[in-house]
Amino acid sequence: MQVFEFILYCILFIFILRIIFRIIFPLVLRKYFHHLQNKFSIFGNTQEEDNSRHEGDVKIDYMPEQKKPKHTSDSGEYVDYEEIQK
Repeated sequence: MQVFEFILYCILFIFILRIIFRIIFPLVLRKYFHHLQNKFSIFGNTQEEDNSRHEGDVKIDYMPEQKKPKHTSDSGEYVDYEEIQK
């Protein structure tokens, strides 16, 4: 009798898994991909705004850092010297 119950539970478990993977799992995936599509469409809208600019307009997204001068005030003074011959 226990073997029969074990086989019955295994068949029931397999049947429930089939329902999950054929019906519920695709619905969850569809909802997840729809969420991702909406998330990435936000980034796509910024590209459309870039294309709406007039010809000749310039947009700078990145400004490089200003280079520091080689000699700063705290690096000391430059002293010119002459060689002494013996």
